Amino acid sequence: MYPCKCSKAITLTCALLLLLFLLVAQAKHIKKSNSANNLNSNNRYSSHNDGRFTPASYRDSVQDLPPAAHITHSHSSDSSNHRRGDTHHVMDDEGMPESAEIAEQKKLQVEQILMKILRQLHMKTPPDVTGLVESSSPVIKRLTEKVDAENNKMYQDQHDMQADMPSEVNKKRMFIPIENSYPYNFMIPDGKEVLYFNMSLDDPDLGDLDRAVLHLWLKPVPVVLQSKIPVKISKVLAPDPPNGPIRETLSSDPYQTIKQNEGEWTSFSVFRLVRDWVHNPEANLGMVIEMHDRLHRQIPVTNAHHMPDKAPVLEVKFNRRYSRNRKGRSSGGGRCIPGENRCCSSPLTINFIDYNFKFIKAPQSLLANVCQGNCTYQYGQQYLHTSILQKLHNRTKTPCCAAKEFTPIKMIYYDRNWRINIEILNNISIRECGCD
Repeated sequence: MYPCKCSKAITLTCALLLLLFLLVAQAKHIKKSNSANNLNSNNRYSSHNDGRFTPASYRDSVQDLPPAAHITHSHSSDSSNHRRGDTHHVMDDEGMPESAEIAEQKKLQVEQILMKILRQLHMKTPPDVTGLVESSSPVIKRLTEKVDAENNKMYQDQHDMQADMPSEVNKKRMFIPIENSYPYNFMIPDGKEVLYFNMSLDDPDLGDLDRAVLHLWLKPVPVVLQSKIPVKISKVLAPDPPNGPIRETLSSDPYQTIKQNEGEWTSFSVFRLVRDWVHNPEANLGMVIEMHDRLHRQIPVTNAHHMPDKAPVLEVKFNRRYSRNRKGRSSGGGRCIPGENRCCSSPLTINFIDYNFKFIKAPQSLLANVCQGNCTYQYGQQYLHTSILQKLHNRTKTPCCAAKEFTPIKMIYYDRNWRINIEILNNISIRECGCD
């Protein structure tokens, strides 16, 4: 095809030069084809689970979901500012210029991330939390602050973490509010109130119960005759005979120190009682708390209607083991720098309130990131021989810039029963991109 009058000693050198010439010609042809495709393509993109976009499958993944699961943004925007093919630039989440095409790509990425969050939480649509009165328990407040701090630290340290993350215990933690009404038609003696908590848990992999604590608000007591008051916590049993009053069996009888004229939150362990409910859900008929002042008035709030923000809350925690291993690092993948086209991570922040994800208590926003850039000639001129071998090896596959590593996100959210859940979500926040 191309005559090369060379001696046998330089045959290999000629062959390599010829191969390099063919590769350069092939690259020019691919670049020309890609440019033509970009001009004729429409606005459809999709995101695989690894954060990579391809045409059409985004549309198919959305159509597979029920209409109620589609995510809508609560703010209006001028879609003409993000039409594919516009040459002007917009600003990214860090105030850096980016193309309108990348901005449109990020909008689609946001929708995919929100749907992925719902799937990991075993939901089809966001729960309706209209009318929810949040508990004023300081335990929940401190936990929310702790989760925000942990997530912020993960974002800051995401480039400093070790290559492998060991297996760890995932503590499934929930705060279950008291039900507004008792679900059983049992006879309850005058002067007593049954506290009922919905313990129906759909997760089959909860693991072993590790903690069960009842959080109660103690009303101010005008006169205290003694600093310690006995507390009686009883498990409710079914009536016998059926038309009789409920029966009770003592579960624990701790003492509580009372401060005069001061209301406060306090906690009691109910591990043994809740463990019985977990092993035998049908045994959950509620509990009775008795703690009276000198006039025989109930000190703790035991009715959800009396003081909604100070209603009893049951905290439970389960241990389950899971493995989280990080993939090996690949070339590229750092933060994007304006003007460069290498594979990199571009900032993408999602404010949950903007998308009506009001059921998420913490974090209020998520740093998700998106992968963008080119993977052609991964090793470039620095390692020419390696680059040639790579092109020969991948001649039937064009490398794509995609997510390689993710930062785990700890999330506090309300489920459909308005129970507070704490979960660790994976494959949501991109830590590093690479050519695959």
